[in-house]
Amino acid sequence: MKILLHICCGPCASGVVPWFKAQGLDFVGFYYNPNIQPFSEYEKRRVNLEEVAKILDFDVIYSIDWEVEKWIHNFSSEQRCYNCIFLRLEKTAKLAKEIGFDAFSTTLSISPYQSLDVIRNCFERISNKYKIDYVFNNFRSLYQDSIKFSKSNGIYRQNYCGCIISEYNMLLRKRAKGDRIE
Repeated sequence: MKILLHICCGPCASGVVPWFKAQGLDFVGFYYNPNIQPFSEYEKRRVNLEEVAKILDFDVIYSIDWEVEKWIHNFSSEQRCYNCIFLRLEKTAKLAKEIGFDAFSTTLSISPYQSLDVIRNCFERISNKYKIDYVFNNFRSLYQDSIKFSKSNGIYRQNYCGCIISEYNMLLRKRAKGDRIE
C-alpha cells in the first residue's frame, strides 16, 4: 500500500514519520497548507519540513500553490477548523488518487489541539467521495517525541495552528497567563 501523507509542519512530521517507517509503510509526504498565514510563516514551516525530511530521510511533494484564497473562503464559517482540515485532506486524497497511491493520511492527529473526531469525519467523507482508502491513527502519544526531536535538532516549532484566528487565540491565552507578547 502506497500512502500520501499530508504534513502540516516539520515538528509533527518528526513524530509521525518514524511511526510510518516502523510499520514498514510505503509513504511520501505532501505539504499543502493554505491556512498558514502570513506567507513568511508558511515558508518558515516549509523550510523546516525540508530539514526534517533530510534528517529522517523521506520524500515530500511540496504544493506550489499556497491557495490562501481557498482558505479565506472558509474563514467566516462557523466550521472554520472543519473546513480547513477538509480542504487540506481533500487535496491530499485527490493528488493521491491522481498519481496512483492507494491511500492518504495526515500528521494532524499528533496535535492535542486538533479534534480527532473532525479528522476522522473528514477522512470518511473524502474516502467515500474519491473511492480511496485512508490511514487514520491517533498519534498524540508521539507528541512529546516531536517536541524532543525539534529541540535537539534546532527545528522551529510554531505556537499556533497556522491561521490568523489560531494565532490571535494563542496571543489571548498568553496575555491571560501574563506572558509577554512579542
